[in-house]
Amino acid sequence: MKKNIVRVITFVAGLYFLLEFMLPERMPCWMGGFRNPFTRCFTEVNNFLMVLGGMGFLLGPINLTHGEFMQVVRQRKGWGESVVYLVALVTSIVATVFATDTPVGAFQTTIKAVYDAMFYGVTVAFGITSMGLVSFYLVSAAHRAFLLSNLESGLMMVSACIVMLGLTPAGDYLNRFLPDQLQFGAVVQWILGCPNTAVQKAVLFGACGGAFAAAMRDWLSLGKGGDRP
Repeated sequence: MKKNIVRVITFVAGLYFLLEFMLPERMPCWMGGFRNPFTRCFTEVNNFLMVLGGMGFLLGPINLTHGEFMQVVRQRKGWGESVVYLVALVTSIVATVFATDTPVGAFQTTIKAVYDAMFYGVTVAFGITSMGLVSFYLVSAAHRAFLLSNLESGLMMVSACIVMLGLTPAGDYLNRFLPDQLQFGAVVQWILGCPNTAVQKAVLFGACGGAFAAAMRDWLSLGKGGDRP
């Protein structure tokens, strides 16, 4: 019963936004010339959707905090990391609520120092570290992709070398004797403007098709277990 209620609400909500987008704001004269009733209440529906999305956004941190708290209470394996998470969560919330750009007293000065330490000293550092690890992973993946095992990898390696040389001063120095049409800069512009743009559009088109298919499955409740009562 609950699944059927969710399916009906999902279908009606998706149908509302579809009709509001597809139908004109004002109907033609031969249809009466009245305004689109879906557009008339679009602001209220959108506000309700924002409130509902905010409530749904809080479910993730609440469930995570509850799980970590129970991990500490029952002292399961790894409960020390849960303690670190809970302490960092409470400290970050307090520091964010009470921190100001212009601290007045000793309390606000301390809170501002804690906020800077949590944000700039921990969060930003973790973000930079994560990006550094991802960069090394991309380099290793590029190394595997550039191995001359077939024609496609060879073309990728040649085009990558041309693009890197065309975007650096070393490339300008190496091909300064070539005609303007054959210099790395012109070739790079052609690679980025023609083949690269075509590939990006093809990937975007495929991604949009996949997103549309996923949206249709969610709208019609055809996901896992959605076609069973």
